[in-house]
Amino acid sequence: MEVYPKYFRRLLVGNSPQIFPGINRNVENPSTYPLLVQEMEKITQEPEHQASKIAEVIDTSEESLFRDFDLSTFMDHFKLDPLARTLLASAFTHVSRSDLKTKGKIYAFTPALTEPLLIHSRRGYPVQHPRRSNLSPCKCSQRRIRCVALITRYLRR
Repeated sequence: MEVYPKYFRRLLVGNSPQIFPGINRNVENPSTYPLLVQEMEKITQEPEHQASKIAEVIDTSEESLFRDFDLSTFMDHFKLDPLARTLLASAFTHVSRSDLKTKGKIYAFTPALTEPLLIHSRRGYPVQHPRRSNLSPCKCSQRRIRCVALITRYLRR
Protein backbone atom coordinates (compact mmCIF):
# COMPACT_ATOMS: atom_id res chain seq x y z
CA MET A 1 0.00 0.00 0.00
CA GLU A 2 1.36 3.37 -0.97
CA VAL A 3 1.54 5.98 1.77
CA TYR A 4 1.79 9.07 -0.44
CA PRO A 5 -1.93 9.50 -1.28
CA LYS A 6 -2.93 9.54 2.40
CA TYR A 7 -0.01 11.82 3.28
CA PHE A 8 -0.71 14.36 0.54
CA ARG A 9 -4.48 14.25 1.03
CA ARG A 10 -4.02 14.98 4.72
CA LEU A 11 -1.63 17.87 4.00
CA LEU A 12 -4.05 19.35 1.51
CA VAL A 13 -7.19 18.97 3.62
CA GLY A 14 -5.44 20.24 6.76
CA ASN A 15 -4.14 23.35 5.01
CA SER A 16 -7.14 23.97 2.75
CA PRO A 17 -8.24 27.17 4.56
CA GLN A 18 -4.91 28.74 3.63
CA ILE A 19 -5.21 27.69 -0.01
CA PHE A 20 -8.90 28.24 -0.72
CA PRO A 21 -10.24 31.48 0.80
CA GLY A 22 -13.91 30.40 0.96
CA ILE A 23 -13.36 27.51 3.36
CA ASN A 24 -14.62 28.23 6.87
CA ARG A 25 -12.59 25.99 9.13
CA ASN A 26 -9.40 26.17 11.10
CA VAL A 27 -6.04 25.00 9.87
CA GLU A 28 -5.48 21.66 11.60
CA ASN A 29 -1.73 21.94 12.02
CA PRO A 30 -0.01 25.06 10.63
CA SER A 31 3.41 23.44 10.92
CA THR A 32 2.54 21.06 8.06
CA TYR A 33 2.16 23.87 5.51
CA PRO A 34 5.91 23.91 4.64
CA LEU A 35 5.66 20.18 3.89
CA LEU A 36 2.85 20.88 1.44
CA VAL A 37 4.92 23.61 -0.22
CA GLN A 38 7.83 21.18 -0.55
CA GLU A 39 5.58 18.64 -2.23
CA MET A 40 4.42 21.26 -4.70
CA GLU A 41 8.00 22.32 -5.45
CA LYS A 42 8.80 18.71 -6.35
CA ILE A 43 6.68 19.05 -9.49
CA THR A 44 9.65 20.39 -11.47
CA GLN A 45 12.21 18.35 -9.55
CA GLU A 46 10.47 15.04 -10.32
CA PRO A 47 8.52 15.84 -13.51
CA GLU A 48 7.80 12.23 -14.42
CA HIS A 49 6.01 11.38 -11.16
CA GLN A 50 5.05 14.20 -8.83
CA ALA A 51 2.39 15.99 -10.88
CA SER A 52 0.64 12.74 -11.76
CA LYS A 53 0.67 11.64 -8.11
CA ILE A 54 -0.91 14.93 -7.04
CA ALA A 55 -3.56 14.71 -9.76
CA GLU A 56 -4.33 11.11 -8.82
CA VAL A 57 -4.80 12.00 -5.13
CA ILE A 58 -7.18 14.83 -5.98
CA ASP A 59 -9.02 12.64 -8.49
CA THR A 60 -9.59 9.74 -6.10
CA SER A 61 -10.41 11.68 -2.93
CA GLU A 62 -13.90 11.67 -1.49
CA GLU A 63 -13.77 14.73 0.80
CA SER A 64 -15.98 17.72 -0.02
CA LEU A 65 -12.89 19.82 -0.76
CA PHE A 66 -12.18 17.67 -3.81
CA ARG A 67 -15.72 17.51 -5.23
CA ASP A 68 -15.47 20.89 -6.95
CA PHE A 69 -11.71 21.34 -6.88
CA ASP A 70 -10.53 24.78 -8.02
CA LEU A 71 -7.35 24.01 -9.97
CA SER A 72 -6.72 27.64 -10.87
CA THR A 73 -6.80 28.84 -7.25
CA PHE A 74 -4.67 25.88 -6.23
CA MET A 75 -1.94 26.71 -8.77
CA ASP A 76 -2.15 30.44 -8.06
CA HIS A 77 -1.77 29.92 -4.33
CA PHE A 78 1.56 28.14 -4.72
CA LYS A 79 2.73 30.62 -7.37
CA LEU A 80 3.70 27.81 -9.72
CA ASP A 81 5.87 28.84 -12.65
CA PRO A 82 4.68 28.10 -16.22
CA LEU A 83 6.55 24.80 -16.32
CA ALA A 84 5.05 23.51 -13.06
CA ARG A 85 1.59 24.74 -14.07
CA THR A 86 1.82 22.96 -17.41
CA LEU A 87 3.09 19.73 -15.84
CA LEU A 88 0.32 19.73 -13.23
CA ALA A 89 -2.41 20.66 -15.70
CA SER A 90 -1.17 18.00 -18.13
CA ALA A 91 -1.36 15.41 -15.36
CA PHE A 92 -4.99 16.39 -14.76
CA THR A 93 -5.82 15.58 -18.40
CA HIS A 94 -5.33 11.88 -17.56
CA VAL A 95 -7.57 11.57 -14.50
CA SER A 96 -10.90 9.74 -14.46
CA ARG A 97 -13.20 12.57 -13.33
CA SER A 98 -14.44 14.56 -16.31
CA ASP A 99 -14.61 17.91 -14.49
CA LEU A 100 -10.95 17.67 -13.46
CA LYS A 101 -9.97 16.47 -16.92
CA THR A 102 -11.64 19.52 -18.48
CA LYS A 103 -9.90 21.88 -16.07
CA GLY A 104 -6.59 20.21 -16.85
CA LYS A 105 -7.13 20.60 -20.58
CA ILE A 106 -7.98 24.27 -20.21
CA TYR A 107 -4.68 24.99 -18.48
CA ALA A 108 -2.48 22.41 -20.24
CA PHE A 109 -3.24 23.79 -23.66
CA THR A 110 -2.88 27.46 -22.80
CA PRO A 111 -0.41 28.80 -25.37
CA ALA A 112 0.86 31.46 -22.97
CA LEU A 113 2.25 28.68 -20.77
CA THR A 114 3.43 26.09 -23.26
CA GLU A 115 4.79 28.09 -26.19
CA PRO A 116 7.79 29.70 -24.42
CA LEU A 117 8.84 26.32 -23.04
CA LEU A 118 8.56 24.56 -26.37
CA ILE A 119 10.33 27.34 -28.27
CA HIS A 120 13.29 27.22 -25.90
CA SER A 121 13.60 23.45 -26.13
CA ARG A 122 13.39 23.37 -29.93
CA ARG A 123 16.04 26.03 -30.39
CA GLY A 124 18.35 24.37 -27.91
CA TYR A 125 18.53 27.42 -25.66
CA PRO A 126 18.80 26.82 -21.95
CA VAL A 127 15.54 27.53 -20.19
CA GLN A 128 15.84 30.35 -17.70
CA HIS A 129 14.94 29.75 -14.09
CA PRO A 130 11.78 31.76 -13.34
CA ARG A 131 12.95 32.91 -9.92
CA ARG A 132 16.27 34.34 -11.09
CA SER A 133 16.45 37.97 -12.07
CA ASN A 134 19.51 37.79 -14.33
CA LEU A 135 19.54 36.16 -17.75
CA SER A 136 22.25 33.59 -17.15
CA PRO A 137 21.22 29.95 -17.59
CA CYS A 138 20.24 28.25 -14.41
CA LYS A 139 21.82 25.03 -13.20
CA CYS A 140 18.58 23.17 -13.63
CA SER A 141 18.18 23.89 -17.37
CA GLN A 142 18.86 20.26 -18.35
CA ARG A 143 16.11 19.13 -15.98
CA ARG A 144 13.80 21.80 -17.44
CA ILE A 145 14.50 20.65 -20.98
CA ARG A 146 13.61 17.13 -19.86
CA CYS A 147 10.40 18.59 -18.40
CA VAL A 148 9.59 20.26 -21.71
CA ALA A 149 10.02 16.91 -23.45
CA LEU A 150 7.60 15.38 -20.95
CA ILE A 151 5.06 18.15 -21.57
CA THR A 152 5.36 17.65 -25.30
CA ARG A 153 4.64 13.95 -24.82
CA TYR A 154 1.56 14.73 -22.70
CA LEU A 155 0.24 17.18 -25.27
CA ARG A 156 0.56 14.64 -28.09
CA ARG A 157 -1.64 12.04 -26.32
